[in-house]
Amino acid sequence: MPTGLTSKIYDGSDTTLRDFALRCVRQLGAGYKASNYGKDELPKDKAPIIIVPEYYYKNLCDAEQKLRYWQSMRDNHPEELRKLYDKKVKEHNLAFEKYKESHGVDLKLRDRYENMLERVEAWDVKEDYLSLKELMIKQLKESIDFDCRPTTRTYEPFIDFDLWLKFQIECSEEEVRMCKKRLEEEEKSTRETNEYLKGLYQAIDETEPINK
Repeated sequence: MPTGLTSKIYDGSDTTLRDFALRCVRQLGAGYKASNYGKDELPKDKAPIIIVPEYYYKNLCDAEQKLRYWQSMRDNHPEELRKLYDKKVKEHNLAFEKYKESHGVDLKLRDRYENMLERVEAWDVKEDYLSLKELMIKQLKESIDFDCRPTTRTYEPFIDFDLWLKFQIECSEEEVRMCKKRLEEEEKSTRETNEYLKGLYQAIDETEPINK
């Protein structure tokens, strides 16, 4: 029974070693990468040249630019840096105030619950309906506990200026290191892929050269 890789041999449409090898290598590391993760066919005549994707260089460039920005702000623009810090503090405090507003006690809601609770507790019913009354009271009390509970989050001041600046620079330095590492790994992988493919095509040419 033919597979996707042996189907051309099965139907006789291509029985060359070159075609079979280039189909199979698309399932392996270097060939998989060179064929757009197995989606594209590899050229028949010569090894493709793989290049490092541009975004690896762009990411490193952006990270280095960001680091230079923070270093320049620290060394040359202390007043602007202080204004930026003050803005961050203001945003931090404003965010907490909005949080309190959205998570604080809704007094109108509590009044509605408590008003209903008073009416239910004062409701004089026969014994047959006591279980209903108890359920109503239980539901109201649980709703008050859940819906009218004030926020337990406490205010935490924004970090001080020196720590904030140190954090910005250290994060930028770490991003540069990571981008360099990813670029070096991709350059190494691309180099190895090209060497592998070059050797593979040479081996195929020695065994089954293309007739020109």
